[in-house]
Amino acid sequence: MFVRISVTVTAVALLVDVFALLLRRKALGAKLGGVPVRLCNVVESRHGVSVVISPSRLSNHPGQLLLWDQQRKHSVLLGSPESAPDGVARIHRGLLSEKPIDLHTWKQGFLYGHIGQTPADIGLTYEEVSVGPNAFPAWEVRSAVTSRSAERWAIHIHGLGGARNQVLRGLPVFARNGYRSLVPTYDVSLDLRSRRKQSTLGFREWRAIAEAEDYAVRQGATQIVYVGWSFGALLALRVRHERHSPLVKGLVLISPALNWHRLIPRAMSRAGLPDLIVRLIMARFNGVIPRWGTPKAAWEEENHFLSTVAPLPMLVTHGDADLTVPLDHARETIQALVGPVTFFSFPQAQHGLEWNSNPTLWESTVEDWLNSGCLEEPRLEGSADQSRSGL
Repeated sequence: MFVRISVTVTAVALLVDVFALLLRRKALGAKLGGVPVRLCNVVESRHGVSVVISPSRLSNHPGQLLLWDQQRKHSVLLGSPESAPDGVARIHRGLLSEKPIDLHTWKQGFLYGHIGQTPADIGLTYEEVSVGPNAFPAWEVRSAVTSRSAERWAIHIHGLGGARNQVLRGLPVFARNGYRSLVPTYDVSLDLRSRRKQSTLGFREWRAIAEAEDYAVRQGATQIVYVGWSFGALLALRVRHERHSPLVKGLVLISPALNWHRLIPRAMSRAGLPDLIVRLIMARFNGVIPRWGTPKAAWEEENHFLSTVAPLPMLVTHGDADLTVPLDHARETIQALVGPVTFFSFPQAQHGLEWNSNPTLWESTVEDWLNSGCLEEPRLEGSADQSRSGL
């Protein structure tokens, strides 16, 4: 009987470890992403060209989206969804870019929120540079505004399972306001052929971002703003915690994904897993894989540094239709940060799609914050100013 019980317990433990390992790989791994849709029709009229696509969680999202073909070789820019006749589930979206010759042959595709592949696609001049001892590639984007443009820098950090083109939407507003932008890659960036397949939730990745900061300083930066998208927001805060650089004057956080040991269990519960299974898996979530030379830490301690990050002015934008990082969770997490925070929610916007839902509003929000004077005001390090807007 004792042997039978021992074998059963061991089998259950191994099964939990397998589930934890598979879940961690799925949650923290680098992947191409995109939301698959069926292309039902291409409609041409005197008003232009539109595509008819099948319903999906992204098909009816407000604002602009990018549609790639099944091989991800060609793409078209789509406008806002058009109204469809009652009872028709298919979604009509007009083309904002030139129609590919073979568009009628597309049967399936993938929807994305990012716009373009390089800064040149959105009319910005850039050069490819290498950053740090690992020579991580980065885009350096110059501003056409010459006044102080060499002094003020913005470092844009893409999210987990993403690439540099994820942040292209955020570059123009900084260029218009005299900021030179740097868009670095890091260990799990999809831009890298030899990328690591799985994130360490910032334990390793922050070093690549710190090297990007060093690069900006060597190029003459006297003021730096971090712009972090989703997981990139966590990396920005991690660098701030580790470096305390006086040149970093503010943070712009887009759909920040910060408290992962709560986000992942919530996602599992939403998927229908029983609470007991969720607790068992999370108890082993951080103990079944090597940490690539970084010290292991209890799962609950992964991001304990968030409450000790030295205060900086922060602008946070978040979609109220975000299911990855729900709005109430975002508000709760941001409240735990020390420093003056300006918080704006965007109606109907999903995770990381605030710009897409309303580009004019998002860019004016960022521009107003950059020019509000909050980045110039002297602050006492360690102050606990908790001025919050929109929370």
